[in-house]
Amino acid sequence: AVVKEMCRAYEESELVTLNHIRAVRATLNEEQRRRFDALVSECRCERCGLHGDDGTAEGLERKEGI
Repeated sequence: AVVKEMCRAYEESELVTLNHIRAVRATLNEEQRRRFDALVSECRCERCGLHGDDGTAEGLERKEGI
């Protein structure tokens, strides 16, 4: 039950984020949208700053000496 609730919360968070990105994009002119799209694509393709070099929380702990 806990895992199911965590998955539901994660899905909801992702949908809220996507809707926000779409709402911001809708306010931009064509040139700004191109740049915005490039930045969003770039961010999606990079590792999250919350993870270490190997993409895991443990990697961050090693990297940060935690």
